[in-house]
Amino acid sequence: MAPTPDPDSHATPASRVQTPSKNTGPSKPKTPTTADSLLQEDNITSDSPSAELTASVESLLDALTRKFSSVSAEIFTKTALLGNYVYIDGGELGLPGPDDQDRVKRANDRTYSIDVSKNWSTSSISIRTIDKPTSLPSLVSPALWSDSSANVLYSFGGDTSWDPPVNKTSFQNRFQKFIPDGSGGGEWSPDLDRTDDDVPDHISPPVGGFISQAKESGFYLGGYEPYAAVMDARYRRPAGAVPQPGIVTFNFENRIWTNDTITPYTLGGGSVGYGAMHYVPIFGPAGLLIIFGGESEDHGVPSKQLMNNITIYEHEGKTWHYQIATGSVIPKYRQYMCTVGVREDGQQSFMYGGFSGDFGPGQIDYDDIWILSIPAFQWFKAHGVSSGSRFGHTCHDVGGRYMMTIGGITALVHAKERWNGPDTTDYSIALFDMTNLTWTDTFSPQSPSYERPSVVRSWYEANGQYPERWDQPALKDLIVNNSKSYPSIVDIFTQHVPPPFNPHNS
Repeated sequence: MAPTPDPDSHATPASRVQTPSKNTGPSKPKTPTTADSLLQEDNITSDSPSAELTASVESLLDALTRKFSSVSAEIFTKTALLGNYVYIDGGELGLPGPDDQDRVKRANDRTYSIDVSKNWSTSSISIRTIDKPTSLPSLVSPALWSDSSANVLYSFGGDTSWDPPVNKTSFQNRFQKFIPDGSGGGEWSPDLDRTDDDVPDHISPPVGGFISQAKESGFYLGGYEPYAAVMDARYRRPAGAVPQPGIVTFNFENRIWTNDTITPYTLGGGSVGYGAMHYVPIFGPAGLLIIFGGESEDHGVPSKQLMNNITIYEHEGKTWHYQIATGSVIPKYRQYMCTVGVREDGQQSFMYGGFSGDFGPGQIDYDDIWILSIPAFQWFKAHGVSSGSRFGHTCHDVGGRYMMTIGGITALVHAKERWNGPDTTDYSIALFDMTNLTWTDTFSPQSPSYERPSVVRSWYEANGQYPERWDQPALKDLIVNNSKSYPSIVDIFTQHVPPPFNPHNS
Protein backbone atom coordinates (compact mmCIF):
# COMPACT_ATOMS: atom_id res chain seq x y z
CA MET A 1 0.00 0.00 0.00
CA ALA A 2 1.03 3.58 -0.42
CA PRO A 3 -0.16 6.96 0.78
CA THR A 4 -2.42 9.10 -1.34
CA PRO A 5 -2.98 12.81 -1.76
CA ASP A 6 -6.33 14.57 -1.49
CA PRO A 7 -8.76 12.25 -3.35
CA ASP A 8 -10.35 15.26 -5.04
CA SER A 9 -7.11 16.02 -6.84
CA HIS A 10 -4.98 14.18 -9.36
CA ALA A 11 -3.21 11.29 -7.69
CA THR A 12 0.55 11.38 -7.63
CA PRO A 13 2.92 8.75 -6.26
CA ALA A 14 4.39 9.18 -2.81
CA SER A 15 6.31 7.18 -0.24
CA ARG A 16 4.50 4.30 1.42
CA VAL A 17 2.47 4.64 4.60
CA GLN A 18 -0.91 3.14 5.88
CA THR A 19 -4.88 3.62 5.54
CA PRO A 20 -53.21 -11.44 -0.39
CA SER A 21 -57.49 -13.23 -2.37
CA LYS A 22 -59.96 -10.71 -1.21
CA ASN A 23 -62.40 -11.84 1.49
CA THR A 24 -66.05 -10.89 1.00
CA GLY A 25 -67.18 -12.48 4.27
CA PRO A 26 -67.51 -10.89 7.68
CA SER A 27 -64.72 -8.62 8.70
CA LYS A 28 -62.24 -9.97 11.19
CA PRO A 29 -60.47 -8.23 14.00
CA LYS A 30 -57.33 -6.63 12.76
CA THR A 31 -54.20 -8.56 13.56
CA PRO A 32 -51.13 -6.44 14.04
CA THR A 33 -48.72 -6.86 11.17
CA THR A 34 -45.49 -8.32 12.37
CA ALA A 35 -42.50 -9.85 10.67
CA ASP A 36 -43.79 -13.39 11.26
CA SER A 37 -47.39 -12.65 10.26
CA LEU A 38 -46.12 -11.03 7.09
CA LEU A 39 -44.35 -14.18 6.05
CA GLN A 40 -47.42 -16.31 6.82
CA GLU A 41 -49.78 -13.95 5.01
CA ASP A 42 -47.75 -13.99 1.85
CA ASN A 43 -47.66 -17.80 1.89
CA ILE A 44 -44.01 -18.14 1.15
CA THR A 45 -43.50 -21.85 1.30
CA SER A 46 -40.60 -24.22 1.32
CA ASP A 47 -38.61 -25.04 -1.75
CA SER A 48 -40.96 -26.53 -4.35
CA PRO A 49 -42.30 -25.58 -7.80
CA SER A 50 -45.12 -23.72 -6.04
CA ALA A 51 -42.53 -21.44 -4.52
CA GLU A 52 -41.92 -19.91 -7.96
CA LEU A 53 -43.33 -16.45 -7.37
CA THR A 54 -44.10 -13.82 -9.97
CA ALA A 55 -45.11 -10.19 -9.81
CA SER A 56 -48.79 -11.21 -9.84
CA VAL A 57 -48.27 -13.29 -6.70
CA GLU A 58 -46.85 -11.41 -3.78
CA SER A 59 -43.38 -12.54 -2.94
CA LEU A 60 -41.58 -11.69 0.23
CA LEU A 61 -39.69 -8.94 -1.49
CA ASP A 62 -42.92 -7.65 -3.06
CA ALA A 63 -44.51 -7.49 0.39
CA LEU A 64 -41.52 -5.59 1.63
CA THR A 65 -41.11 -3.07 -1.14
CA ARG A 66 -44.66 -2.48 -2.41
CA LYS A 67 -47.29 -3.47 0.11
CA PHE A 68 -45.78 -1.81 3.12
CA SER A 69 -43.43 0.72 1.52
CA SER A 70 -40.81 -1.05 3.54
CA VAL A 71 -37.16 -0.36 3.89
CA SER A 72 -34.64 -2.05 1.68
CA ALA A 73 -35.57 -5.71 1.74
CA GLU A 74 -32.16 -7.01 2.61
CA ILE A 75 -28.91 -5.69 3.96
CA PHE A 76 -25.51 -7.39 4.01
CA THR A 77 -26.64 -10.25 1.79
CA LYS A 78 -24.36 -12.47 -0.24
CA THR A 79 -24.78 -13.35 -3.90
CA ALA A 80 -23.35 -15.92 -6.27
CA LEU A 81 -23.90 -16.89 -9.88
CA LEU A 82 -24.05 -20.63 -10.59
CA GLY A 83 -25.47 -21.96 -13.83
CA ASN A 84 -28.48 -19.89 -14.92
CA TYR A 85 -29.28 -18.50 -11.47
CA VAL A 86 -28.17 -15.74 -9.17
CA TYR A 87 -28.57 -16.89 -5.59
CA ILE A 88 -29.21 -14.33 -2.82
CA ASP A 89 -28.63 -15.44 0.73
CA GLY A 90 -27.96 -14.18 4.22
CA GLY A 91 -28.19 -10.72 5.68
CA GLU A 92 -31.02 -9.11 7.59
CA LEU A 93 -34.52 -7.98 6.58
CA GLY A 94 -36.32 -4.78 7.55
CA LEU A 95 -39.94 -5.85 8.14
CA PRO A 96 -43.02 -3.98 9.35
CA GLY A 97 -43.53 -3.99 13.11
CA PRO A 98 -46.87 -3.88 14.96
CA ASP A 99 -49.51 -1.83 13.10
CA ASP A 100 -46.99 -1.17 10.32
CA GLN A 101 -45.13 1.31 12.48
CA ASP A 102 -41.49 0.94 13.40
CA ARG A 103 -39.81 -1.76 11.38
CA VAL A 104 -38.13 -4.70 13.01
CA LYS A 105 -35.01 -6.44 11.91
CA ARG A 106 -34.77 -10.18 11.62
CA ALA A 107 -32.24 -12.51 10.12
CA ASN A 108 -32.97 -13.66 6.60
CA ASP A 109 -33.41 -17.41 6.98
CA ARG A 110 -34.12 -18.12 3.31
CA THR A 111 -32.30 -18.20 0.02
CA TYR A 112 -33.71 -16.57 -3.14
CA SER A 113 -32.87 -17.36 -6.74
CA ILE A 114 -33.41 -15.38 -9.95
CA ASP A 115 -33.20 -16.97 -13.40
CA VAL A 116 -30.84 -14.91 -15.56
CA SER A 117 -31.41 -17.04 -18.67
CA LYS A 118 -34.80 -15.30 -19.19
CA ASN A 119 -35.99 -11.76 -19.85
CA TRP A 120 -37.41 -9.77 -16.93
CA SER A 121 -37.84 -6.28 -15.62
CA THR A 122 -37.06 -4.84 -12.24
CA SER A 123 -40.81 -4.35 -11.61
CA SER A 124 -41.69 -7.97 -12.48
CA ILE A 125 -39.19 -10.58 -11.37
CA SER A 126 -39.74 -14.27 -10.86
CA ILE A 127 -38.14 -15.08 -7.51
CA ARG A 128 -37.88 -18.54 -6.02
CA THR A 129 -37.50 -19.09 -2.29
CA ILE A 130 -35.53 -21.87 -0.66
CA ASP A 131 -35.96 -22.67 3.03
CA LYS A 132 -32.85 -23.41 5.04
CA PRO A 133 -32.57 -26.11 7.72
CA THR A 134 -33.14 -24.73 11.20
CA SER A 135 -29.92 -26.44 12.25
CA LEU A 136 -27.92 -23.98 10.18
CA PRO A 137 -27.36 -20.40 11.30
CA SER A 138 -28.74 -17.54 9.25
CA LEU A 139 -25.61 -15.52 8.62
CA VAL A 140 -24.80 -11.90 7.93
CA SER A 141 -22.10 -11.25 5.33
CA PRO A 142 -20.37 -14.58 4.95
CA ALA A 143 -18.29 -15.36 1.91
CA LEU A 144 -20.06 -17.20 -0.89
CA TRP A 145 -17.84 -19.11 -3.27
CA SER A 146 -19.10 -20.70 -6.49
CA ASP A 147 -17.50 -23.97 -7.59
CA SER A 148 -18.75 -24.35 -11.15
CA SER A 149 -16.81 -27.57 -11.74
CA ALA A 150 -18.57 -29.42 -8.89
CA ASN A 151 -21.80 -27.35 -9.27
CA VAL A 152 -21.91 -26.32 -5.61
CA LEU A 153 -21.76 -23.15 -3.51
CA TYR A 154 -19.73 -22.80 -0.35
CA SER A 155 -20.58 -20.38 2.47
CA PHE A 156 -17.75 -19.50 4.84
CA GLY A 157 -17.70 -17.34 7.95
CA GLY A 158 -20.16 -14.54 8.66
CA ASP A 159 -21.95 -13.18 11.72
CA THR A 160 -25.35 -13.86 13.22
CA SER A 161 -28.04 -11.21 13.66
CA TRP A 162 -26.98 -8.49 16.08
CA ASP A 163 -30.34 -8.25 17.82
CA PRO A 164 -30.52 -10.04 21.17
CA PRO A 165 -30.78 -12.67 22.35
CA VAL A 166 -27.56 -13.77 20.72
CA ASN A 167 -27.31 -17.54 20.40
CA LYS A 168 -23.65 -18.24 20.40
CA THR A 169 -24.19 -21.94 19.59
CA SER A 170 -25.29 -20.75 16.15
CA PHE A 171 -21.65 -20.17 15.37
CA GLN A 172 -21.33 -23.84 14.62
CA ASN A 173 -21.60 -24.90 10.98
CA ARG A 174 -20.34 -21.65 9.52
CA PHE A 175 -18.85 -23.60 6.63
CA GLN A 176 -21.87 -24.64 4.60
CA LYS A 177 -22.56 -26.23 1.24
CA PHE A 178 -25.43 -25.62 -1.19
CA ILE A 179 -26.29 -28.14 -3.90
CA PRO A 180 -28.59 -26.66 -6.57
CA ASP A 181 -31.28 -28.71 -8.31
CA GLY A 182 -30.90 -27.03 -11.69
CA SER A 183 -34.24 -25.19 -11.58
CA GLY A 184 -33.50 -22.48 -9.04
CA GLY A 185 -33.91 -24.61 -5.93
CA GLY A 186 -31.54 -26.72 -3.91
CA GLU A 187 -30.48 -27.72 -0.45
CA TRP A 188 -28.20 -26.28 2.20
CA SER A 189 -26.31 -28.43 4.68
CA PRO A 190 -23.10 -28.37 6.64
CA ASP A 191 -20.35 -29.15 4.18
CA LEU A 192 -21.02 -32.79 3.37
CA ASP A 193 -17.36 -33.70 3.19
CA ARG A 194 -15.92 -31.37 5.78
CA THR A 195 -17.46 -29.99 8.95
CA ASP A 196 -16.54 -26.86 10.84
CA ASP A 197 -14.43 -29.00 13.16
CA ASP A 198 -12.31 -30.04 10.18
CA VAL A 199 -11.42 -26.50 9.21
CA PRO A 200 -7.89 -26.12 10.58
CA ASP A 201 -7.63 -24.63 14.04
CA HIS A 202 -5.54 -21.74 12.76
CA ILE A 203 -8.42 -20.63 10.50
CA SER A 204 -11.32 -19.01 12.34
CA PRO A 205 -14.33 -18.19 10.11
CA PRO A 206 -14.34 -14.36 10.17
CA VAL A 207 -16.63 -11.54 9.09
CA GLY A 208 -15.96 -8.21 7.38
CA GLY A 209 -13.00 -9.17 5.23
CA PHE A 210 -12.24 -8.89 1.54
CA ILE A 211 -13.69 -11.74 -0.54
CA SER A 212 -13.03 -13.07 -4.03
CA GLN A 213 -12.32 -16.30 -5.86
CA ALA A 214 -10.66 -17.95 -8.80
CA LYS A 215 -12.25 -20.83 -10.66
CA GLU A 216 -10.63 -23.38 -8.39
CA SER A 217 -10.13 -21.46 -5.11
CA GLY A 218 -11.84 -19.09 -2.72
CA PHE A 219 -9.96 -16.20 -1.05
CA TYR A 220 -10.72 -14.39 2.21
CA LEU A 221 -8.46 -11.53 3.25
CA GLY A 222 -8.46 -10.28 6.84
CA GLY A 223 -11.71 -9.71 8.66
CA TYR A 224 -12.64 -9.77 12.33
CA GLU A 225 -14.07 -12.02 15.01
CA PRO A 226 -17.88 -11.92 14.57
CA TYR A 227 -19.43 -9.28 16.80
CA ALA A 228 -22.05 -11.59 18.31
CA ALA A 229 -19.38 -14.08 19.32
CA VAL A 230 -17.67 -11.59 21.61
CA MET A 231 -20.72 -9.82 23.07
CA ASP A 232 -21.41 -10.19 26.74
CA ALA A 233 -24.77 -10.78 28.45
CA ARG A 234 -25.59 -7.05 28.28
CA TYR A 235 -25.28 -7.11 24.49
CA ARG A 236 -22.03 -5.26 24.48
CA ARG A 237 -18.86 -6.03 22.68
CA PRO A 238 -15.29 -4.86 23.11
CA ALA A 239 -14.65 -1.35 21.88
CA GLY A 240 -12.37 -2.67 19.15
CA ALA A 241 -13.16 -5.53 16.81
CA VAL A 242 -10.89 -8.56 17.29
CA PRO A 243 -8.83 -8.82 14.12
CA GLN A 244 -8.38 -12.07 12.21
CA PRO A 245 -5.20 -11.44 10.23
CA GLY A 246 -4.09 -13.48 7.24
CA ILE A 247 -5.33 -14.36 3.77
CA VAL A 248 -7.24 -17.65 3.76
CA THR A 249 -7.37 -19.78 0.62
CA PHE A 250 -9.67 -22.80 0.17
CA ASN A 251 -8.86 -24.99 -2.82
CA PHE A 252 -12.08 -26.53 -4.17
CA GLU A 253 -10.28 -29.38 -5.92
CA ASN A 254 -8.00 -30.77 -3.22
CA ARG A 255 -9.93 -29.17 -0.28
CA ILE A 256 -6.76 -27.80 1.29
CA TRP A 257 -6.93 -24.68 3.48
CA THR A 258 -4.03 -22.27 3.81
CA ASN A 259 -3.61 -19.08 5.83
CA ASP A 260 -0.75 -16.85 4.74
CA THR A 261 0.63 -13.72 6.30
CA ILE A 262 -0.53 -10.26 5.29
CA THR A 263 2.11 -8.40 7.25
CA PRO A 264 3.59 -6.79 4.11
CA TYR A 265 0.12 -5.39 3.39
CA THR A 266 -0.82 -4.16 6.85
CA LEU A 267 2.76 -3.26 7.80
CA GLY A 268 1.77 -3.60 11.46
CA GLY A 269 0.53 -7.18 11.32
CA GLY A 270 -3.12 -6.35 12.08
CA SER A 271 -6.16 -7.06 9.94
CA VAL A 272 -8.11 -5.39 7.14
CA GLY A 273 -11.76 -5.15 6.14
CA TYR A 274 -14.70 -3.27 4.65
CA GLY A 275 -13.26 -2.87 1.15
CA ALA A 276 -13.15 -4.71 -2.20
CA MET A 277 -10.97 -7.44 -3.72
CA HIS A 278 -11.09 -8.72 -7.31
CA TYR A 279 -9.40 -11.73 -8.84
CA VAL A 280 -7.94 -10.91 -12.26
CA PRO A 281 -6.82 -14.08 -14.08
CA ILE A 282 -5.21 -12.39 -17.08
CA PHE A 283 -2.07 -11.11 -15.32
CA GLY A 284 0.70 -12.89 -13.45
CA PRO A 285 1.50 -16.60 -13.50
CA ALA A 286 -1.80 -17.56 -11.84
CA GLY A 287 -3.77 -14.32 -11.69
CA LEU A 288 -3.64 -11.36 -9.33
CA LEU A 289 -5.86 -10.13 -6.51
CA ILE A 290 -6.59 -6.39 -6.78
CA ILE A 291 -7.49 -4.74 -3.44
CA PHE A 292 -8.80 -1.24 -2.74
CA GLY A 293 -10.79 0.75 -0.19
CA GLY A 294 -11.71 -0.28 3.32
CA GLU A 295 -9.44 0.04 6.30
CA SER A 296 -6.64 -1.67 8.11
CA GLU A 297 -6.32 -1.99 11.87
CA ASP A 298 -3.20 -2.33 13.91
CA HIS A 299 -3.45 -2.64 17.69
CA GLY A 300 -6.96 -1.23 17.63
CA VAL A 301 -6.05 1.80 15.54
CA PRO A 302 -7.89 1.92 12.19
CA SER A 303 -6.27 3.41 9.13
CA LYS A 304 -8.22 4.36 5.98
CA GLN A 305 -6.98 2.97 2.67
CA LEU A 306 -7.55 5.78 0.19
CA MET A 307 -8.89 4.93 -3.21
CA ASN A 308 -5.80 5.59 -5.30
CA ASN A 309 -3.81 3.24 -3.09
CA ILE A 310 -4.15 -0.08 -4.95
CA THR A 311 -2.72 -3.24 -3.39
CA ILE A 312 -1.95 -6.32 -5.50
CA TYR A 313 -1.38 -9.87 -4.22
CA GLU A 314 0.19 -12.54 -6.40
CA HIS A 315 -1.09 -15.62 -4.62
CA GLU A 316 1.08 -18.26 -6.29
CA GLY A 317 4.32 -16.56 -5.30
CA LYS A 318 2.73 -15.02 -2.15
CA THR A 319 4.14 -11.60 -2.96
CA TRP A 320 2.60 -8.18 -2.23
CA HIS A 321 2.77 -5.13 -4.48
CA TYR A 322 1.20 -1.71 -4.77
CA GLN A 323 0.48 0.86 -7.45
CA ILE A 324 -0.77 4.44 -7.25
CA ALA A 325 -3.86 4.81 -9.42
CA THR A 326 -4.44 8.08 -11.24
CA GLY A 327 -7.39 9.84 -12.84
CA SER A 328 -8.81 13.26 -13.54
CA VAL A 329 -10.71 12.76 -10.26
CA ILE A 330 -10.17 10.07 -7.63
CA PRO A 331 -13.14 8.65 -5.68
CA LYS A 332 -13.37 9.62 -2.06
CA TYR A 333 -12.53 7.05 0.58
CA ARG A 334 -15.37 4.65 1.38
CA GLN A 335 -16.51 1.41 2.96
CA TYR A 336 -19.52 -0.90 2.42
CA MET A 337 -19.65 -0.25 -1.33
CA CYS A 338 -20.39 -2.99 -3.84
CA THR A 339 -18.18 -3.87 -6.79
CA VAL A 340 -18.30 -5.94 -9.98
CA GLY A 341 -15.35 -6.98 -12.13
CA VAL A 342 -15.55 -7.33 -15.92
CA ARG A 343 -12.93 -8.16 -18.53
CA GLU A 344 -12.50 -6.74 -22.01
CA ASP A 345 -9.08 -5.58 -23.12
CA GLY A 346 -8.02 -5.68 -19.49
CA GLN A 347 -10.05 -5.52 -16.29
CA GLN A 348 -12.65 -2.93 -15.26
CA SER A 349 -13.83 -2.90 -11.66
CA PHE A 350 -17.17 -1.09 -11.28
CA MET A 351 -17.85 0.39 -7.83
CA TYR A 352 -21.22 1.70 -6.63
CA GLY A 353 -22.07 3.65 -3.49
CA GLY A 354 -20.69 3.07 -0.04
CA PHE A 355 -20.22 5.53 2.80
CA SER A 356 -17.46 7.50 4.44
CA GLY A 357 -16.92 5.10 7.33
CA ASP A 358 -17.95 7.63 9.97
CA PHE A 359 -21.33 6.82 11.52
CA GLY A 360 -23.28 9.79 12.80
CA PRO A 361 -23.89 13.39 11.73
CA GLY A 362 -20.66 13.53 9.77
CA GLN A 363 -21.48 10.46 7.72
CA ILE A 364 -21.40 10.82 3.93
CA ASP A 365 -23.35 8.32 1.82
CA TYR A 366 -22.39 7.96 -1.84
CA ASP A 367 -24.56 7.49 -4.94
CA ASP A 368 -21.78 7.51 -7.51
CA ILE A 369 -20.38 4.84 -9.83
CA TRP A 370 -16.68 4.57 -10.61
CA ILE A 371 -14.53 2.38 -12.82
CA LEU A 372 -11.00 1.25 -11.93
CA SER A 373 -9.40 0.12 -15.18
CA ILE A 374 -6.37 -2.14 -15.28
CA PRO A 375 -3.65 -2.37 -16.60
CA ALA A 376 -3.57 1.46 -16.68
CA PHE A 377 -4.61 1.73 -13.00
CA GLN A 378 -6.86 4.61 -13.98
CA TRP A 379 -10.06 5.77 -12.24
CA PHE A 380 -13.04 6.98 -14.30
CA LYS A 381 -16.28 8.43 -12.94
CA ALA A 382 -19.58 7.53 -14.63
CA HIS A 383 -20.94 11.07 -14.75
CA GLY A 384 -24.62 11.91 -14.61
CA VAL A 385 -25.88 8.55 -13.32
CA SER A 386 -27.51 8.02 -9.92
CA SER A 387 -29.95 5.56 -8.43
CA GLY A 388 -29.69 7.11 -4.99
CA SER A 389 -27.07 6.69 -2.31
CA ARG A 390 -26.75 3.25 -0.81
CA PHE A 391 -24.44 1.22 1.38
CA GLY A 392 -24.48 -2.28 2.84
CA HIS A 393 -25.78 -3.54 -0.51
CA THR A 394 -24.35 -6.23 -2.76
CA CYS A 395 -24.09 -6.45 -6.52
CA HIS A 396 -23.41 -9.08 -9.13
CA ASP A 397 -22.68 -9.24 -12.82
CA VAL A 398 -25.48 -10.77 -14.92
CA GLY A 399 -26.23 -11.22 -18.59
CA GLY A 400 -22.80 -10.29 -19.87
CA ARG A 401 -23.12 -6.51 -19.36
CA TYR A 402 -25.35 -5.68 -16.38
CA MET A 403 -24.56 -4.96 -12.75
CA MET A 404 -27.50 -6.08 -10.57
CA THR A 405 -27.62 -4.34 -7.18
CA ILE A 406 -29.51 -5.86 -4.27
CA GLY A 407 -30.59 -4.45 -0.93
CA GLY A 408 -28.71 -1.86 1.05
CA ILE A 409 -29.62 1.13 3.20
CA THR A 410 -30.28 4.60 1.91
CA ALA A 411 -28.83 7.82 3.21
CA LEU A 412 -30.15 8.70 6.66
CA VAL A 413 -28.11 9.46 9.72
CA HIS A 414 -29.67 7.41 12.50
CA ALA A 415 -29.69 3.62 12.39
CA LYS A 416 -33.40 3.39 13.27
CA GLU A 417 -34.31 5.76 10.46
CA ARG A 418 -32.28 3.73 8.02
CA TRP A 419 -34.52 0.75 8.69
CA ASN A 420 -37.76 2.76 8.66
CA GLY A 421 -37.24 4.58 5.37
CA PRO A 422 -38.75 3.14 2.17
CA ASP A 423 -36.58 1.69 -0.53
CA THR A 424 -36.63 3.53 -3.82
CA THR A 425 -36.34 0.42 -6.02
CA ASP A 426 -38.80 -2.39 -6.79
CA TYR A 427 -37.89 -5.56 -4.93
CA SER A 428 -34.83 -3.69 -3.71
CA ILE A 429 -33.17 -4.62 -7.03
CA ALA A 430 -31.74 -2.33 -9.71
CA LEU A 431 -29.84 -2.86 -12.99
CA PHE A 432 -26.95 -0.87 -14.39
CA ASP A 433 -25.70 -1.25 -17.98
CA MET A 434 -21.93 -1.24 -17.67
CA THR A 435 -21.34 -0.48 -21.35
CA ASN A 436 -23.75 2.44 -21.76
CA LEU A 437 -23.27 3.62 -18.16
CA THR A 438 -27.02 3.95 -17.61
CA TRP A 439 -29.57 2.53 -15.21
CA THR A 440 -32.18 0.33 -16.92
CA ASP A 441 -35.45 -1.44 -15.98
CA THR A 442 -35.13 -4.41 -18.31
CA PHE A 443 -32.83 -7.42 -18.39
CA SER A 444 -32.18 -9.61 -21.41
CA PRO A 445 -29.58 -12.37 -21.62
CA GLN A 446 -29.53 -11.76 -25.39
CA SER A 447 -28.12 -8.27 -24.98
CA PRO A 448 -24.82 -7.53 -26.71
CA SER A 449 -21.74 -8.49 -24.76
CA TYR A 450 -19.96 -6.01 -22.54
CA GLU A 451 -17.61 -3.54 -24.17
CA ARG A 452 -15.47 -0.97 -22.46
CA PRO A 453 -17.40 2.29 -22.05
CA SER A 454 -16.46 4.97 -24.54
CA VAL A 455 -14.83 7.13 -21.88
CA VAL A 456 -12.48 4.26 -21.00
CA ARG A 457 -11.82 3.25 -24.59
CA SER A 458 -11.00 6.83 -25.62
CA TRP A 459 -8.55 7.23 -22.77
CA TYR A 460 -6.60 4.10 -23.76
CA GLU A 461 -6.50 5.20 -27.39
CA ALA A 462 -4.95 8.49 -26.34
CA ASN A 463 -2.65 7.33 -23.55
CA GLY A 464 -1.69 3.70 -24.12
CA GLN A 465 -2.15 0.59 -22.04
CA TYR A 466 -0.03 1.18 -18.96
CA PRO A 467 0.58 3.73 -16.20
CA GLU A 468 2.89 6.61 -16.97
CA ARG A 469 4.92 5.54 -13.95
CA TRP A 470 5.20 2.09 -12.36
CA ASP A 471 5.74 2.23 -8.60
CA GLN A 472 7.32 -1.23 -8.51
CA PRO A 473 9.29 -2.90 -11.31
CA ALA A 474 8.20 -6.34 -10.08
CA LEU A 475 4.56 -5.45 -10.59
CA LYS A 476 5.28 -4.16 -14.07
CA ASP A 477 6.84 -7.52 -14.88
CA LEU A 478 3.78 -9.39 -13.57
CA ILE A 479 1.42 -7.36 -15.75
CA VAL A 480 3.40 -6.49 -18.87
CA ASN A 481 5.37 -9.70 -19.26
CA ASN A 482 2.89 -12.19 -17.77
CA SER A 483 -0.40 -11.22 -19.39
CA LYS A 484 -2.72 -13.80 -20.95
CA SER A 485 -5.42 -13.63 -23.57
CA TYR A 486 -8.94 -14.27 -22.24
CA PRO A 487 -12.25 -13.88 -24.04
CA SER A 488 -14.32 -10.82 -23.14
CA ILE A 489 -16.39 -11.99 -20.22
CA VAL A 490 -18.05 -10.72 -17.11
CA ASP A 491 -15.97 -11.89 -14.20
CA ILE A 492 -18.18 -14.50 -12.53
CA PHE A 493 -15.36 -15.30 -10.14
CA THR A 494 -15.51 -11.97 -8.33
CA GLN A 495 -17.86 -10.78 -5.65
CA HIS A 496 -17.96 -8.20 -2.93
CA VAL A 497 -19.87 -9.06 0.20
CA PRO A 498 -20.44 -5.93 2.25
CA PRO A 499 -19.16 -6.36 5.78
CA PRO A 500 -21.56 -5.79 8.66
CA PHE A 501 -21.79 -2.93 11.08
CA ASN A 502 -23.44 -3.01 14.49
CA PRO A 503 -26.31 -0.50 14.31
CA HIS A 504 -26.48 -0.38 18.12
CA ASN A 505 -23.08 1.27 18.08
CA SER A 506 -24.03 3.82 15.44
